[in-house]
Amino acid sequence: MSDINKILGARIRKLRKEANFTQEELAEKADISMKYLGEIERGRGNPTLKNIEGLASVLGMEASELLNFGELDKSDQELRDQVIEWLKKADTATLRFVYMALKP
Repeated sequence: MSDINKILGARIRKLRKEANFTQEELAEKADISMKYLGEIERGRGNPTLKNIEGLASVLGMEASELLNFGELDKSDQELRDQVIEWLKKADTATLRFVYMALKP
């Protein structure tokens, strides 16, 4: 799938967790299958506009807000600076995870 699907999936997963929904709860409220939601969150599903609208509504926002990827407009330096700030505040488990994820 495309990068946009991966970005959208990660965004939906993040928002779902922030809203304290399980995949099952969000899928049920958005009237889609849990399997399909899992595919979307992994960037493998290709959600329709209707599905995006339903997910956004359950997450308490407009579809346009869900699809707002403003962070992608940041420069490389802005992204580095933001990541460094997050890492300064991260716990040991998160640091280890990031280290393993980024290790060449």
